[in-house]
Amino acid sequence: MDLRLRSICNSKRFFFTLGIDENSNRHYLSIPMSNSLVDYQEYYWLTEGQWEVFCHSEEAAGAFAESCRERKHDDQLILGPAPDRGVPRVPA
Repeated sequence: MDLRLRSICNSKRFFFTLGIDENSNRHYLSIPMSNSLVDYQEYYWLTEGQWEVFCHSEEAAGAFAESCRERKHDDQLILGPAPDRGVPRVPA
């Protein structure tokens, strides 16, 4: 899969990023993760409906990000979870 991800906005309040894959023109939300070796991002595809809502409501996007941290949207992961899947990183 050839991805060219570009961040559009970041939420410091809810700790997520919204962006677009410039190759497919699909939108995504990413959350920071950390495992025993590295800090990284998990990326989730968004439907057009989700994108429209999240662009206008940081709270709605934040709620979705939180449910991603709880692994409730693994079916929307752009890349499947790594064998050493990490834990969400959120500010203290």
